[in-house]
Amino acid sequence: MEHLVLEAACLPAPVEQQHAAIRPLLTEPALHWGTLLATAIEHKVLCLLADTLTTTGLVDEVPRAFRRFLTSVLRTSRHKTAVHRAQAAALTDAAARHHVAFAAVKGIALESQLYGGRGAREFSDLDVLVAPDQADAFRRALRLLGYQPGRYDSTTHRVALDDPMSATYTRLHDDLVAPCTAVDIITDLPRPVPVLPDLVPSMLDRRRSQPLPGHPNIDLPVLAPLDHLTVVLLTARRKDDSGRPVFLRTRADALRLAPASAQIGPATQIPAAEGVRGLDGLWDLCRADEGWAPTAGI
Repeated sequence: MEHLVLEAACLPAPVEQQHAAIRPLLTEPALHWGTLLATAIEHKVLCLLADTLTTTGLVDEVPRAFRRFLTSVLRTSRHKTAVHRAQAAALTDAAARHHVAFAAVKGIALESQLYGGRGAREFSDLDVLVAPDQADAFRRALRLLGYQPGRYDSTTHRVALDDPMSATYTRLHDDLVAPCTAVDIITDLPRPVPVLPDLVPSMLDRRRSQPLPGHPNIDLPVLAPLDHLTVVLLTARRKDDSGRPVFLRTRADALRLAPASAQIGPATQIPAAEGVRGLDGLWDLCRADEGWAPTAGI
C-alpha cells in the first residue's frame, strides 16, 4: 500500500490525476504512515511525497504529527536548494570566465524545470558533466571558489581532504541546515555496452541553458533531455548490475525526462520490488533518437 502512494507521487501526472490516485489510498486501513515515511526516506522521495500531498491539497488528510514533519522537511529542502542554487550560479559564472564547458545533471538541473522548484527534488550535491580534457581546468575554477578536494566529514565539520584529482570537491558554509555543497565531477559514463569515446563531448556540444531561480543573470547549462535521460538510465543500469538498489527518485527523474510521457506506456508501472528493469521501456525513446543510443539487449 505504501509503495502505491509513492509510485503515484513519482509519476509526472496532472494534480487532479494525482489527487484521484492518492486520496483513496490515504484512507485505506492497511496504510501505515510510519512505514510510508520510512520507505520514502529510503527511496529519497520524502520531499516529493511532501510536495505532492501539499499541491494536491491532501496534506490536510495526513495525521497532524506526520503533517508537521512533512511540512518541516519540505521547508528544509527549500532552504538547502536555495543554498545549492547560489553555488551553482557562482560555478556557472566561474566556468564561463575560465572558458570551461560543463553541464549540470540530476538534482540541480531537474528541480526547477521538472519538479516545480518547490523543494520536491531533494539532492545533496551538484552533479556536473565535464569533458575529460577540461577536468583539470574545472577543478582549478572550483579551488578559486573555495572548494577543496574531498567530502564533508559530519563528525569534524571539515572537508576530509583527498587527492587534488578527486572527482568530488566540497565547500563549507556557515549554515547549520546546509553546512556544505559538494560538486561531483563526471567525466565518463558507465559502460554496460561499448560507448562512443566522444559521448561526453558530444553531449556537451548539444547542451542548452535554463533559468536558475533566484539568479536572473545566470543561465544554468544543462543537457538536452534525451541526453540527460541516457545519463540517468546508464547510471541506473550500473547500480543494478552491481547489486545496488535503484531508488524511486531515479525512476521519477527518468519519467520526467522522457520527451513525451504518453509514449512510455507500460514503463510508467513501477513495481517497487523490481529492479531497474521497470525502466527498460524508456530505452526505446533513446533508440528512436537520431543521436547515440544503447544497443539492443541492454
